[in-house]
Amino acid sequence: MSENNAATPMEIQIYEKRIGLLKWNFEELNKALDANLAKYKGVVYSADQIVLAKKDRAALNGFKKAVNDRKIQLKKEFCAPYDEFADQVKQLIGKVDEVSSEIDAQVKAFEEAEKEAKRKEMERFWFDIKPDKELIPFEQIFDQKWLNKSVSTKQWQQALTDIAAKVRDELHMIAVDTISDNAKMQWMIKEYLRTLDYKGTRDAWDRKVEQEARQAELEARLKEQQAIREAELAEQKKRLQEAQNAPQEAVPELTAEQFETETIYVRDFHVELTRDQMIALDRFLKENGIRITVNQETKSSYERRIQK
Repeated sequence: MSENNAATPMEIQIYEKRIGLLKWNFEELNKALDANLAKYKGVVYSADQIVLAKKDRAALNGFKKAVNDRKIQLKKEFCAPYDEFADQVKQLIGKVDEVSSEIDAQVKAFEEAEKEAKRKEMERFWFDIKPDKELIPFEQIFDQKWLNKSVSTKQWQQALTDIAAKVRDELHMIAVDTISDNAKMQWMIKEYLRTLDYKGTRDAWDRKVEQEARQAELEARLKEQQAIREAELAEQKKRLQEAQNAPQEAVPELTAEQFETETIYVRDFHVELTRDQMIALDRFLKENGIRITVNQETKSSYERRIQK
């Protein structure tokens, strides 16, 4: 099939193409395969026929592989013209991208310059209308979407005007709410100018007051506990001082008539005993208050054979 449609030199012109043309012997091959497979269905091989079973299996798998290989081969043949066409189109697109990217860089640079000019215009406008020229920088309220071409000058000017009015109103409300508490006023103004969130600022102040109250309560309890400990230590010190200064009772001296005497007998002897007997002897000596001194120089042990 050929295409003779009129086309400009900068358009793709297809001179010849064939699509959907593939005739093959499917019906004949399908019938022959059914007839061939029929003789294998329900076949039970005996132990002596395992070699034959393997041969039949190999024949079937061989046919399956041959059919599939042919399918893959035909796909490659059919796709070959398209793959060549795709590669050639890729070359054309690459050439276009190379030149287009240079133009794109210039377009983007121009658009960025436009956005920067628009941003500076917004910044100058904000400087003229903002409620506090020192404490609220333009970056704090700037919205990137204002730079979109779809946002007109009137729209972003109205947005900035609304923000300025809102800030003035909320600063006024803070001043009215805290007119009798200068410290609270200064804290809330500072917090509000940081967040530009009136409700959040009031909530932050309430949390601050609650936290300071808990801290003061904790410090009071610690101080009370410290005072109790110091009082207890002072009382202990006082009692110790009184005890040291109290007159000491005289301890009567014991006379010779108040002592009894007893004779201590000393005997040196050699003992041979087993480990269990040694433990039993040590226990007996300790229980009866008998002091024994072991001569480390003569202490020894040996093994002896006994009849079971």
